[in-house]
Amino acid sequence: MSVHCCCLLFVGIVQVTSLCIWGGRNVWEAAERTRTIDRGYKEAKEFSDAYTDLNNWLENAVKPFDETAHTLGKDPDKIKQDALQALLDWLCKVDLPLMKEGPVYGDLDTVIFFKEQQKNCEDEFNGRLSQANQVRKTAT
Repeated sequence: MSVHCCCLLFVGIVQVTSLCIWGGRNVWEAAERTRTIDRGYKEAKEFSDAYTDLNNWLENAVKPFDETAHTLGKDPDKIKQDALQALLDWLCKVDLPLMKEGPVYGDLDTVIFFKEQQKNCEDEFNGRLSQANQVRKTAT
């Protein structure tokens, strides 16, 4: 049996095209399968690493909740205080980014509809401002 290989030269770039038939088997196809298997192995390893990292992050994220649960026990008043404080902390954190004025993109009718909904929400919120102040006093 003989091995046949063909080399082509294109504008200074050597492109090797191998059509090597040896013993009735196509070596080119075997090499392609090997490359595909290597690529699949690499992607599986990346997925496994990402999964492991995510799992570790989740385990670390759950620890503070477990510690808080042990600290609070089953006392409803402590749980309410903690939940209210967490809510207030979150509201303070997102308050400034939500209040920023910026360009709005999209369909004009949809934008107008959402602006009207926003105005209605703000009116309702302002109407309930005394309740919000009461919650803040209770949390502190």
